[in-house]
Amino acid sequence: MIVTRHQTTNGGMFFAKGAPNKPGKRGLLQAYNYERYADKLDALNESESVERVIADMDEVHPGLRSNLETVVIKSWTTDPWQRGAFTMYDPGQMKMYSEICKPDGRVWFAGEHASGWPGWMQGALTSGIKAAREINAFTNMPGLEPD
Repeated sequence: MIVTRHQTTNGGMFFAKGAPNKPGKRGLLQAYNYERYADKLDALNESESVERVIADMDEVHPGLRSNLETVVIKSWTTDPWQRGAFTMYDPGQMKMYSEICKPDGRVWFAGEHASGWPGWMQGALTSGIKAAREINAFTNMPGLEPD
């Protein structure tokens, strides 16, 4: 797997993942667009957004357009069930991680934002498992009476 980060002339930042050791000639390339660039894409209609992403990715990976088979775009910000994507900690903010993960009374917090993997499904899963284990241990404490 290759992970790269690029700034295009349109301001797009990409984390692109490819599979160079995959057998055959076909592959998969993903672009994670965020912040101002994602907002610009969200302001376009779908066909304009696809065209902008293709043009920008072709700038980073020349020849991409001629080999392109399919484009799928997902905006977490415009999804009515999500209304956003993932946590992006600024420099120095990860030190808050241990505080975010602490229970507040009988309330536990879980999710990618409360994990060592912010922004990834693995973080949400590991955080949820951790919280479930802590809740299980808490509820099995001797002398604990339900409200």
